[in-house]
Parts: sequence; structure tokens; C-alpha cells
Amino acid sequence: MLHVKNLFYWRMIYRIGGVETFLWEIARKYGKTHDIAVVYREGDPAQVARLTELVRTIKWKPGLQIHAERAFFGYQPDMDGITADEYFQVIHADYKAMGLGYEPPPDPHRFIAVSENSRQSFAEISGQDVQLSYNPIDVKGTPKLLRLISCTRMTPEKGVDRMKIFAKALDTAGIPFTWEIFTTGSSARFDSPNVFLRPSRLDIRPHIAAADYLVQLSDTEGYPYSVLEALCLGTPVIVTDFPSARELQLEDRVNCFLLPLDMSELPLKEIQRGLKKFKYTPHPDRWEEFLIPGPGTWLEERGAPARIRTVMRYFDILLDRQMEVGDEQVATAERAEYLVDLNFAEYV
Repeated sequence: MLHVKNLFYWRMIYRIGGVETFLWEIARKYGKTHDIAVVYREGDPAQVARLTELVRTIKWKPGLQIHAERAFFGYQPDMDGITADEYFQVIHADYKAMGLGYEPPPDPHRFIAVSENSRQSFAEISGQDVQLSYNPIDVKGTPKLLRLISCTRMTPEKGVDRMKIFAKALDTAGIPFTWEIFTTGSSARFDSPNVFLRPSRLDIRPHIAAADYLVQLSDTEGYPYSVLEALCLGTPVIVTDFPSARELQLEDRVNCFLLPLDMSELPLKEIQRGLKKFKYTPHPDRWEEFLIPGPGTWLEERGAPARIRTVMRYFDILLDRQMEVGDEQVATAERAEYLVDLNFAEYV
């Protein structure tokens, strides 16, 4: 028979949930200084794996024999083969609000609630004396999440293979990140669970402003707008050292990380630490010299707006949303005529 000091028994350890986090936090905070075993009947592999790195984990099976000095469990126990000197039922829920009943367990035991609300609720239903101990939590050492963004076609010249290399390198280094790639018509597939392909949008500047880096790993670029937008918004960029990079006033480790085209020697830890705030002033344009001045008459020519109703489901690029049959909108006369001619809409 196995003997342990502290045993936590939960029949089901789910993929996500407050109880699962509770067990993990117990293991993180007390696993090194206390003899703890977690026993379960069914458990999500990822949850069990991270617990196994910190404490003893045991999958219940018929014939199991364990004796604990103290056993902690939730709801009614079905701990066949598990005995303890003391039993503690952990109250994680508001029993009264959830309509849960109370049946005295077969063995004498005590009760611990994780909040005052749960304590009062269970005490009212059960008539038992309930102690209070809040959920443990320790956030020290939590690494920063890197928020990456790209707005690019997923083609060879735009560096799709380099993007895959970069994502894999971040995962291998254990750097937590999310990478939103706004693109269109792409069949590219990433092995990383942290890369998310998004439908293209006409304006992603708010997303760029909220990101830690904009990433563009192209073979070459003329004068890339997404990189320029990021720099003007104060968001540093991660780019390959394409020929026009210097013309964009890109300074390695000042407002960007310039990566070699062969993606060797990636400065991942420096990227994770981040760069200091920087000031960026774009080159002035000269279009005033080329445009003939004077307002046009296009507003008058466009005509009065028209109300139209969608008759065929389609994605409206201008409105950036899916149009369902029956949806109405007010459009310019020119656009209304265009959509009606395509049989997407009808005049109301």
C-alpha cells in the first residue's frame, strides 16, 4: 500500500476549469515543500502532464490501495481503495445558487470553502461548520506574451517559409506568443498552435498599434506600407534585411530586428525582452508636386444614395462583413447599381 501525506482526489480532470487551475496552483506553490499526490479517474493529458512535472499523479484503477494522512476531494467522493486519517471536502461552488444538494459522506470529515460566498452558501445548505481558505495563486515568473501581427500575402517572395521557421523557433525556445496574420486566399499551414490566419481587412492599424511587433519576412519589398504604418504608430518591426530596409530608416535593435534572409542566428531572447520606445519620422512625400490642384465634382456626379436589399449571401469587402439574404444597406447610386447588376441585391 502506498502512503502519502496529502492526497487530492478528483474523479475528472478536464481540459480547462477552475478546479484544474486550483490543482495546478496547489502543485506549483506547495509541491516542492509538501508530499502531494493527485489521484484521478479520467484526466486531460495536457493537464495531467503539467501536474506530473510538479507532484505525484496517479490514475485510479481497480485494486489501487493508498493511505493518506489527509485526503482532499470535491463533491461526493468515490475513492475506492483510498483511505485517510482525515478527509476534507473542498467547496468550489455556490451550492445554493447552483441548486446543489448535500448528502453527508460516509466518512467523518471537514469542509474547506475557497470563498466566503461559497462558505456561507454551503454552510446554509449543509448545516456544517465550514472553514475558509482562498484559492492559492502565484504569478511570479509569468513570461510576457509576445503579440505579433502581419498583413501579407502568404507566398514564397513574401517569406511564407521564413514565417514557418520563425514560428517554430519561438515555440522551440518556449517563448509564449500569438501571431495574427491577416491574409487572403492562403492554403499555408503552420504547425504552431500560436499562429492564427485572419481574413484580410482594409484597415488593421488598430491591431498594429496594439501589437508588440509587426513581422514582414519578405525576399524584397519596394516600400512596404504595413512596416511604415507600424513604425509611425510606434510599433517596432521584425523584418528580413531586404534592400529597401535602410531606406525605410530601419535601425537594428532601435526600431526593429533585422533578420538575415537565411534565418540564421535569430535573436529570440532579445526579441522577447523588447525594444525601448523610439521616435520615427517618415520621409515626406512629394505628391503635391505631381497632382493638378483643384476640387472635383465626383460628389455631385455620384448621385443620391439608394437603399438596397441583399438577395444572395456574399462577403462585402467594402463593409468588411458577411451579407445575409434580407440585409439592407444604403449605398451610393453607383455602388447600388453595381451590386444589383451582380444579382447580389435588389432596390428597396
